Amino acid sequence: WPSTSLQSFLTNAAAGDPVARHAAVMFFSRIAEVNGTSTRTHPEFQTLQKHPDPRVRLTLPLLDRRHGFAEAADLLDDTDPQVVLEAARAIHDVPIPKAAPRLAGLLESVSELQQRFPPDAWPSGVPFTRDEWLQFVLRRAVNVSLRLGQPTNAAAIGQVAVRADLPEVLRIEAWDALGRWPRAERVDPVVGLVLTNWPQPRPAWPVEPAQNAWRLAFSQLDAATGTNVLVAAFRAGQSLQPPDWPGALERWRDHADPGIRAEVARLSANPASVSIAEWIQRARSGPLRDRQGALQTLSRSADPQVAPVLAAWLTAAAG
Repeated sequence: WPSTSLQSFLTNAAAGDPVARHAAVMFFSRIAEVNGTSTRTHPEFQTLQKHPDPRVRLTLPLLDRRHGFAEAADLLDDTDPQVVLEAARAIHDVPIPKAAPRLAGLLESVSELQQRFPPDAWPSGVPFTRDEWLQFVLRRAVNVSLRLGQPTNAAAIGQVAVRADLPEVLRIEAWDALGRWPRAERVDPVVGLVLTNWPQPRPAWPVEPAQNAWRLAFSQLDAATGTNVLVAAFRAGQSLQPPDWPGALERWRDHADPGIRAEVARLSANPASVSIAEWIQRARSGPLRDRQGALQTLSRSADPQVAPVLAAWLTAAAG
């Protein structure tokens, strides 16, 4: 093990040199192959994991990604944000199912994660902002929680959805994950691939845990909640249909934001009580949001009047 020479090589290389890092990862990978082990338990690897320079430690999650080592879970506790991110990527993207519960557990310790990496101590050499990093890591924690499908996972996703100290896009993804809970999925929504070493397709989980998580999270929203987050919460409720859904939606009918009022009206409408002719008229004219909602309703209709109208609109749009 020429570990001392290799550590010196990494620490003396230019900051973030991808060629040096890749060379080190390939060296470690070859050693793992020769040893024929399915885990990263060699004492030299443990020494590297405690190395004070994050450039050295960063080789380990990349090695774990190549070999599917579950020890990637231990790197989620690292003090360098890039090491944590690469560990999250390895666990989620490969994926590494044995390490998945540890990644999902980050949703229950978001405050600790933020305290470990406070804004005023954010390192200057990483190629992303703190908010971007939180989004990259926690969106994978949200999605792996959806894969695991336990009631505690649904509850944790719901609490992420209402945290005002997290990036808005992450909160929207959390609401969307709750809405997708009872639907089976073959293609992973984050990596866009069919995962070959995870049960496929992801089964449709029982809806009750997601309904309970949605109800608790939705009750914590207030008038200061952003429009995009509210719309995502509404659409998750529409998907989950909790028992108190109509009353929960009605609470927002008089919201100051016209976009929220329009979304509430669209979700509250009973398509069967409106004629096809009226839906066609709504799709032709009116506010853009209302026209989009009418088009969605028409696209799901089996009425014979609809197909010729949509075909004519598509022909006109094609020029």
